[in-house]
Amino acid sequence: MSDDPDYPTPASVFNDALLKSAGLTNAIGELITTISDISLQVPRGKYNLDFYRVYVRFHGRSNDFKLQYKDILDLIRLPRNETD
Repeated sequence: MSDDPDYPTPASVFNDALLKSAGLTNAIGELITTISDISLQVPRGKYNLDFYRVYVRFHGRSNDFKLQYKDILDLIRLPRNETD
């Protein structure tokens, strides 16, 4: 395989096609804001949330995924149980 940028590798061609079909090509690199150390119940854990134009990226210790805004139906804020 060549490292020549004029000849993309099959993996990069597949990656580009996958991003285009998922509708994520226009949002890459357009970070709007980041919120750090948010505690979530589902998925459980603390996450950093990166907000892009069409999706939010969840980055945790063992999970890293993207969720498009059009797929979000409800957000529920639960009261925090204050224990000393």
